[in-house]
Amino acid sequence: MTRAFLLTNLKASHSAHEPLQFQIPLDIIGRNISEMGLFPYEPGERIWNGPTLFIKGMKSKYINKHNVPIAREFFPQMTLEQLDTGHWVHAEK
Repeated sequence: MTRAFLLTNLKASHSAHEPLQFQIPLDIIGRNISEMGLFPYEPGERIWNGPTLFIKGMKSKYINKHNVPIAREFFPQMTLEQLDTGHWVHAEK
């Protein structure tokens, strides 16, 4: 599933003789991967009042009954949609 997800981020170059390239900045992600899992804000400290879509795989435990209320504190207009997948929703459906 990880491989399938990463392959969705490949783009063709202008020439058939040039290699495929990732659309996402792998160099930036690589330098900052340790920071990506951190979230430095407390509930109520920052709020986005615009519409926000959360997509949850029903077989995944990453979005769950414990953290949805916290997510609503940051994103009060959030909508939670669920698909019959695991964590890698992008690659599975």
